[in-house]
Amino acid sequence: MLLKIFCIAVVLLVSACSSNAPLIGSISERVTLFDVPESAPIATSDVIDAYQKSLEGDTSNSIRILAEKRIADLTLEQSDQQKIKDSHIGFIQYLKKYPNQVGNDYIWYQLARAYSTMNNQNEKINALMALVKKYPQSAYFNESVFRIAETFFAKKQFNAATKWYGVLLKKTNNSNFLERALYKKSWAEFKLKHYANAIDSALILLDKKNQKKNSNLSQIKARVLEKNTNMVDDIIHIIVLSLSKSNFDDVIEQYFSTATHKNYESLLYGKLAQFFYEKNRLLDAANVYLRYSKNNPQEFIAAKYHLAALDIFRQNNFIDLSAKNIALLITRFGVSSEFWRKINLEQRNELKPILKQHVVLLANHYHSVARKTNKQGHFNLAIKWYRLYLTTFLDDANAAYYHFLLAELLFDSKRYQQAIIEYSKTAYDYPKHAETANAAYAMLLAYEKLKLILSKKDWFLIQEAAINSALKFIKNFSEYRYINGVMLKTSQALFVVKNYSQAVSLASRILDENRISDARQRLSVRIILGHSLYNLRQYATAEQAYKIILSQIKQDNNDYDVIVNRLASSLYRQAEIFKDKKSYQKAAHYFLSSSTKTLIRDVRIKSEYDAAAMFIQVHDWNRAAVILENLKIQKLDTAQYKKIKYGITEKLALIYSKTGQGEKAAVEFLTLANSANKKHQATMIWQAAEMYQLAGLEKKAIKLYKRYIRKFPYPLIDALNARKIIANYYTNNNAYDKASYWLREIIKADKYAGSQRDSESNHMAATAMLTLAKPQRKKYYQASLKLPIKKNLRIKKKLMQQSIKAYEKAIAYKTTGVFTQASYEIAEIYHELARSIIASPRPPELDEDQLEEYNLLIEEQAFPFEEQAIEIHLANIERTQDGLYDAGIKKSFSALEKLFPIRYAKSEKILPYVELLN
Repeated sequence: MLLKIFCIAVVLLVSACSSNAPLIGSISERVTLFDVPESAPIATSDVIDAYQKSLEGDTSNSIRILAEKRIADLTLEQSDQQKIKDSHIGFIQYLKKYPNQVGNDYIWYQLARAYSTMNNQNEKINALMALVKKYPQSAYFNESVFRIAETFFAKKQFNAATKWYGVLLKKTNNSNFLERALYKKSWAEFKLKHYANAIDSALILLDKKNQKKNSNLSQIKARVLEKNTNMVDDIIHIIVLSLSKSNFDDVIEQYFSTATHKNYESLLYGKLAQFFYEKNRLLDAANVYLRYSKNNPQEFIAAKYHLAALDIFRQNNFIDLSAKNIALLITRFGVSSEFWRKINLEQRNELKPILKQHVVLLANHYHSVARKTNKQGHFNLAIKWYRLYLTTFLDDANAAYYHFLLAELLFDSKRYQQAIIEYSKTAYDYPKHAETANAAYAMLLAYEKLKLILSKKDWFLIQEAAINSALKFIKNFSEYRYINGVMLKTSQALFVVKNYSQAVSLASRILDENRISDARQRLSVRIILGHSLYNLRQYATAEQAYKIILSQIKQDNNDYDVIVNRLASSLYRQAEIFKDKKSYQKAAHYFLSSSTKTLIRDVRIKSEYDAAAMFIQVHDWNRAAVILENLKIQKLDTAQYKKIKYGITEKLALIYSKTGQGEKAAVEFLTLANSANKKHQATMIWQAAEMYQLAGLEKKAIKLYKRYIRKFPYPLIDALNARKIIANYYTNNNAYDKASYWLREIIKADKYAGSQRDSESNHMAATAMLTLAKPQRKKYYQASLKLPIKKNLRIKKKLMQQSIKAYEKAIAYKTTGVFTQASYEIAEIYHELARSIIASPRPPELDEDQLEEYNLLIEEQAFPFEEQAIEIHLANIERTQDGLYDAGIKKSFSALEKLFPIRYAKSEKILPYVELLN
């Protein structure tokens, strides 16, 4: 017996040292994991007795702990309820006796098992929670958390269950626990109406079940063990139920807006739609199908889903929804779609007859609606679908008929240009059919309608096409009952397209053959003749012809205004002829006559404007100004006025400039600047500034020059000139600091102009630098050498160096004129110091002899500066050898005439007072 107990204890010690205990299993299973010598089977009750007897003896503490633990384990394994109860008491006693013993996680685990067997769920949860709390690294942690969550789930405490499933999911990668936890967590969240969370959990699980990312339900099931296929159905069912309980329109798009779960999209959309349909939520079902169609327009299943939605609408008489979504079907999946270009031939053949059927249904539907409502929107839709039908199914037997219906719809909706095109195709591009002649004549009517709504200019552009259509009609349908009217219209049209000779010929034929008896129509023929004379440029004759016509009609005649305006136009054309002959006075007279006759405001404006231009040509500034100022104040909102508005301002600016009205001219130039392009803006702003200067408004001029610099820093020379003008202005107004600022701006602009720099900008910068040196030179010249000489000479010398440095900066530009002038100034600076030294006051304490010696010393000290001045002047005048002679050189010549005598009249050096001057 002792041997058995010893062997069991050894096994227990080895088992206790193992760190890889399985999560679930019997004690015997754990023991057999190790290499234990085989022995005869021992009854559980005998082992328990042996352990109990071992506790009676004097055993070590570790053996005693293991024995007590093993007694509780073996007791739990016995099925008898009382023994189970005894085992759980043993576990409790053990934990109280050894609360911190290594391996107690296992005791808590077994205690929980005992409570579970006893169906004491609360105590079971307490035991598991104690294990989880005390032993987060335990091998039993994951299973314990799972059992806690499962217990709460069974008790319908779904909040707690969700929490504990979540704890487990963060902790474990065990696929068994992970999948079961996700599955139960999604159900718990669904029960809590946390539908978004339920969907999240279900989708994660579905991903794990579907590692190859299949999108078909059967493919997904094939990836799962046979015993778990029901779980896949349940997962999908959870998702569908959760979507149906939530705002599925937003939620479902949220989940498939990225590629994360994209492979389940068509499956889940289909399942959700099917669910809604079975629940008689028909619009929801259709909406789900359409949502998928909208979000996945390149998928063939999307077209089928769209058709499924249309079936729901049609079966349940949702007419408007049906029409709207048929349109979407054709747009999204029709032959012009990106979808159609990507699908294969088999798929196209499957869809094409269905599309044809739906296009016809849609066109017929909107055709009927348009006739009832007469609304452009309905016309648009009917026309759209007829066009699609004709472009897609042109070889259909009914194409000509539907083409005529399309043309009729276009005509009824007042889209005459489009109707003309379709009438022409219907009449001439198909074999003869019931509507051929009607289509041809309807095309002419469409031209007539178009003429009524188009401007003369726009109508003129298509008049030739109308004539060709009429001629074609006359040739092909000469028996048609309206042929005479077509002939009359054609003669008028020939005139409009400037085929004047043929228009006169046809008009004469109509009159000579008395084809038309109506007086009004005959008058229109006569008007054609008058207009033809006009267009043959026989303007004087046309003028007389129009006067004859006006004598035969009253002012309330519909043609009266036209004839009057043509009379005015003939006058205007004669004015243009005089203008071309440079007979400007006569041209002005006829332009003004035209403006008084015309009834068209734009013609009047143009005539007056051109008359003003003629007066400008002969320098009749006042008459031109009166006309232009009158036009300017009208501010008319017409196309013609907008065309000449800029010209009015431009001409007024010229007139004001020529008549010395600088301020007015400046205002006009600024107006031009605001409407001109950038290139011309610069010129206009500059001219405005010059006009302000001319008017003596210097401040306004300077403001504009500054604006010019800001807006147009290049071309560089113009901008530098603007800065120069500003600097001169401030100089003239004694604002020397501001003047210096703008001179420095000239230097700065040149320095940073890069490739824009040239010799001219260099010269301007050098000149600015030369000017900036003047204030420094002035300070130097103003500094007098008074007693004490030594102190003031030091100040004078410092100012001299500063002045020289300023001029040397100008010399550095090496610019002709500036270089010689700066050289002259530097020489004179040296000369000034020499003069100042000689003219400096003498110390009063000197006696006569000392004073004489001091004077000699002064001359000696002045000599080097005079010598330096002479050398610089000489260097300056030597530039004449290079052919250069400018103001600076001329001044050097003048200076040398005075300096050379001093140089040769110098006295002997007297040294005793050297220290005084140094």
